[in-house]
Amino acid sequence: MTLTFGQKLKQLRLQQSLTIYKLASLAGVPFTLISALENNRRPVGVNNATKIGRGLGLSGQWLRDFVYLALNNATGKVLEEFRAYPANLLNLLPTILADAGIEANDIKTTVLRPDDGNGTVADAVMFLNGNSRRAYIHLEIKEE
Repeated sequence: MTLTFGQKLKQLRLQQSLTIYKLASLAGVPFTLISALENNRRPVGVNNATKIGRGLGLSGQWLRDFVYLALNNATGKVLEEFRAYPANLLNLLPTILADAGIEANDIKTTVLRPDDGNGTVADAVMFLNGNSRRAYIHLEIKEE
Protein backbone atom coordinates (compact mmCIF):
# COMPACT_ATOMS: atom_id res chain seq x y z
CA MET A 1 0.00 0.00 0.00
CA THR A 2 1.33 3.43 -0.94
CA LEU A 3 1.33 6.00 1.83
CA THR A 4 0.03 9.51 1.32
CA PHE A 5 2.43 12.35 2.05
CA GLY A 6 0.63 13.01 5.34
CA GLN A 7 0.92 9.38 6.41
CA LYS A 8 4.62 9.26 5.49
CA LEU A 9 5.27 12.52 7.33
CA LYS A 10 3.61 11.23 10.48
CA GLN A 11 5.40 7.88 10.22
CA LEU A 12 8.82 9.56 9.93
CA ARG A 13 8.04 12.03 12.72
CA LEU A 14 6.94 9.28 15.12
CA GLN A 15 9.93 7.08 14.23
CA GLN A 16 12.13 9.91 15.48
CA SER A 17 9.95 10.54 18.55
CA LEU A 18 9.34 14.13 17.48
CA THR A 19 6.27 16.08 18.48
CA ILE A 20 4.52 18.20 15.89
CA TYR A 21 5.85 21.27 17.70
CA LYS A 22 9.45 20.03 17.75
CA LEU A 23 9.41 19.12 14.05
CA ALA A 24 7.87 22.50 13.18
CA SER A 25 10.65 24.20 15.12
CA LEU A 26 13.38 22.13 13.42
CA ALA A 27 11.86 22.79 9.99
CA GLY A 28 11.10 26.47 10.55
CA VAL A 29 7.42 26.10 9.62
CA PRO A 30 4.21 26.64 11.63
CA PHE A 31 3.09 23.65 13.70
CA THR A 32 -0.36 24.08 12.15
CA LEU A 33 1.16 23.22 8.75
CA ILE A 34 2.56 19.93 10.07
CA SER A 35 -0.80 19.05 11.63
CA ALA A 36 -2.77 19.91 8.47
CA LEU A 37 -0.37 17.90 6.30
CA GLU A 38 -0.52 14.83 8.54
CA ASN A 39 -4.31 14.95 8.34
CA ASN A 40 -4.27 15.39 4.54
CA ARG A 41 -6.11 18.70 4.84
CA ARG A 42 -3.59 20.75 2.93
CA PRO A 43 -1.18 20.45 -0.01
CA VAL A 44 2.45 21.47 0.34
CA GLY A 45 4.93 23.01 -2.10
CA VAL A 46 8.57 22.24 -2.78
CA ASN A 47 9.95 24.83 -0.36
CA ASN A 48 8.03 23.70 2.73
CA ALA A 49 8.35 20.00 1.86
CA THR A 50 12.12 20.48 1.64
CA LYS A 51 12.22 22.34 4.97
CA ILE A 52 10.18 19.61 6.66
CA GLY A 53 12.30 16.86 5.11
CA ARG A 54 15.47 18.53 6.34
CA GLY A 55 13.84 18.98 9.76
CA LEU A 56 13.36 15.21 9.75
CA GLY A 57 17.06 14.81 8.95
CA LEU A 58 16.51 13.63 5.38
CA SER A 59 19.08 14.31 2.68
CA GLY A 60 20.05 13.13 -0.79
CA GLN A 61 17.68 10.68 -2.46
CA TRP A 62 15.64 10.27 0.76
CA LEU A 63 14.89 14.00 0.74
CA ARG A 64 14.07 13.95 -2.98
CA ASP A 65 11.68 11.02 -2.57
CA PHE A 66 9.99 12.82 0.32
CA VAL A 67 9.54 15.99 -1.77
CA TYR A 68 8.30 13.95 -4.77
CA LEU A 69 5.67 12.34 -2.57
CA ALA A 70 4.60 15.78 -1.35
CA LEU A 71 4.26 17.11 -4.88
CA ASN A 72 2.48 14.04 -6.16
CA ASN A 73 -0.07 14.52 -3.36
CA ALA A 74 -0.43 18.25 -4.07
CA THR A 75 -2.18 18.05 -7.43
CA GLY A 76 -4.31 21.02 -6.46
CA LYS A 77 -1.22 23.22 -6.65
CA VAL A 78 -0.54 22.37 -10.30
CA LEU A 79 -1.77 25.04 -12.68
CA GLU A 80 -4.94 23.94 -14.43
CA GLU A 81 -3.48 24.12 -17.94
CA PHE A 82 -0.66 21.71 -17.01
CA ARG A 83 -2.75 19.23 -15.08
CA ALA A 84 -2.66 16.78 -18.00
CA TYR A 85 1.12 16.32 -17.62
CA PRO A 86 2.19 13.45 -15.36
CA ALA A 87 3.44 14.54 -11.92
CA ASN A 88 6.74 12.70 -12.38
CA LEU A 89 7.45 14.88 -15.43
CA LEU A 90 6.61 18.08 -13.58
CA ASN A 91 8.87 16.96 -10.74
CA LEU A 92 11.93 16.70 -13.00
CA LEU A 93 12.67 20.43 -13.04
CA PRO A 94 13.13 20.80 -9.26
CA THR A 95 15.42 17.75 -9.28
CA ILE A 96 17.55 19.12 -12.10
CA LEU A 97 17.77 22.51 -10.38
CA ALA A 98 18.71 20.91 -7.05
CA ASP A 99 21.42 18.87 -8.80
CA ALA A 100 22.79 22.18 -10.15
CA GLY A 101 22.81 23.62 -6.62
CA ILE A 102 19.69 25.77 -7.03
CA GLU A 103 17.08 25.47 -4.29
CA ALA A 104 13.51 26.77 -4.48
CA ASN A 105 14.25 29.70 -2.18
CA ASP A 106 17.19 30.76 -4.40
CA ILE A 107 14.80 31.74 -7.21
CA LYS A 108 13.84 35.40 -7.16
CA THR A 109 11.66 35.43 -10.28
CA THR A 110 11.08 33.51 -13.50
CA VAL A 111 10.37 34.91 -16.96
CA LEU A 112 8.95 32.81 -19.79
CA ARG A 113 10.41 33.30 -23.28
CA PRO A 114 12.81 36.06 -22.21
CA ASP A 115 14.31 38.60 -24.58
CA ASP A 116 17.56 39.66 -22.95
CA GLY A 117 18.76 41.58 -26.01
CA ASN A 118 21.91 39.44 -26.20
CA GLY A 119 20.51 36.80 -28.52
CA THR A 120 20.23 34.20 -25.76
CA VAL A 121 17.67 31.60 -26.78
CA ALA A 122 15.74 30.12 -23.87
CA ASP A 123 12.23 29.02 -23.04
CA ALA A 124 12.55 30.54 -19.57
CA VAL A 125 15.06 32.24 -17.33
CA MET A 126 15.21 32.17 -13.54
CA PHE A 127 16.80 35.11 -11.79
CA LEU A 128 18.49 33.96 -8.60
CA ASN A 129 18.73 35.82 -5.28
CA GLY A 130 21.89 37.44 -4.05
CA ASN A 131 23.83 37.95 -7.25
CA SER A 132 23.57 38.18 -11.01
CA ARG A 133 23.38 34.40 -11.61
CA ARG A 134 20.65 33.18 -13.92
CA ALA A 135 19.40 29.74 -14.85
CA TYR A 136 18.23 29.34 -18.44
CA ILE A 137 15.81 26.62 -19.48
CA HIS A 138 15.84 25.40 -23.05
CA LEU A 139 13.64 22.64 -24.45
CA GLU A 140 14.74 20.89 -27.60
CA ILE A 141 12.68 18.32 -29.49
CA LYS A 142 14.57 15.95 -31.80
CA GLU A 143 13.11 13.45 -34.21
CA GLU A 144 15.13 10.29 -34.64
